[in-house]
Amino acid sequence: MPVCKGKNDALLEAYPNAKDLAMGETDLPEQVFPAHCLYSLTEVLNDLFFPESIDL
Repeated sequence: MPVCKGKNDALLEAYPNAKDLAMGETDLPEQVFPAHCLYSLTEVLNDLFFPESIDL
């Protein structure tokens, strides 16, 4: 599934806000969350994609 560059940019721009929201929802510190989104837009939009556990 090809993805246009504008959507990739939107994901990159949305991640910091999403991270802030997740910190507020979970009360976890910023250090728990990756600095940048670890997944491609194709993966994020794939309903069947489920990431494996990662060590941060």
